[in-house]
Parts: sequence; C-alpha cells; structure tokens
Amino acid sequence: MNPVAKRWITGVCVGMCLPVAYLLVRGYVHRNDKYARTAQLAGIDVDTWAEVNRFYDHAAQTHTLSPEELRQANRLLANRNMEVRMRTISGLGCCNDPVTAPDALRMIRTKLSDPDSVIRRKCLMNLRKLNDPDIGKEAAVLVADPDKMVRDTAREFADESGGSATK
Repeated sequence: MNPVAKRWITGVCVGMCLPVAYLLVRGYVHRNDKYARTAQLAGIDVDTWAEVNRFYDHAAQTHTLSPEELRQANRLLANRNMEVRMRTISGLGCCNDPVTAPDALRMIRTKLSDPDSVIRRKCLMNLRKLNDPDIGKEAAVLVADPDKMVRDTAREFADESGGSATK
C-alpha cells in the first residue's frame, strides 16, 4: 500500500474515533464527578443535584440572586427530595443583599410547614442567619412542633428574640 493511502486511512480512523471516544469519556466523567457520586448515593437525579449545587455555589459567592434565579429556587423548593430542598434553603440563606433578602425570606418562610423536620429546622436557622425581623413569631409557632430538634431550636430563637416560648 502506498504511504499516501496509509496516511489517509489513518487520518479517517483517527478522525472518526476521536469524537466517539470524547463523547464516551465526557459522559463517564460527568457521571463520576463529585456531585454525581453524591446524587447517585442519595437517589437524586444527577442533573438536578448539579443544578442545585450550582445555585448554592452562586448564591454563596455573590450573596444575591437574579429574578430568574429566584424562579429557579422556587422550582427547586418544590422538589420532592429533601436534600435538594435543604441545599436550596441554604443558598437562599446566603442572600443578604437588601434587594433579594425579602424574597429569600419569603421563600424560606413557605417551607416552615414542610413535612420534613430537617427542612423546618433548616428554615429557622436560615431565617436567623438573614436576621428575619419576624423570627420570634415564626419560632413561637414551631415551639409546638412534633419534632424535638425543631421545638428546641424554635424555643431558643423565640427566647432570644423576645417571643413567647412556652416550655
């Protein structure tokens, strides 16, 4: 076989194999990054987990959210997975910008009645982090929560803010 034909055949093989190899490796790397492994262990959709972590990272770095990101947070708060909701609440708790903080507070307050006690407690902690002026009232309501951890946290916050916590 002449050398030109050999180079041409080699070029065609490399040209066709590299894109296929790239796509296979890219998919493998995506499924094995740190977020993907965590998501797979927790039974969370990998793309949703990556999205909520990007949301949290952005909120933690900038301390503010755009209207589009607030809509994204609303959608993530409606997710059935507790880990996704908890990470979203943590991201909202980082938004201490005067423009976005009222929206973040409002969104966090909506989850004070979440069925998961971990979420209710996380909400209280993030409301405190954002210096919510109404935390005493909200904590006073949760003093009667069925979960002991939520009750203890609510009692502590209600006492600190001068709310009426019953013991």
